[in-house]
Amino acid sequence: MHRLVEYITILGVEIPIWILLMSLNLCFIFALWMLYIVLMEQHFVKDNTGATSIEYALIAGFLSILIIAGVTSIGIT
Repeated sequence: MHRLVEYITILGVEIPIWILLMSLNLCFIFALWMLYIVLMEQHFVKDNTGATSIEYALIAGFLSILIIAGVTSIGIT
């Protein structure tokens, strides 16, 4: 009998070759994505310029909270 799809038998289970190749492809893509994440993490650990902008953002947020609290406590007179 001729099959349209080739199969491979793993532990007694017939699996179509295209499913096996697709899962290997997804594993490869996942491995590349994880490598990208690790490289970006190393880049951000070495880069200190983002820390300054985060500090400025925290200061600006704290000042805005103080201004809002001051204005609401004074109220409209």
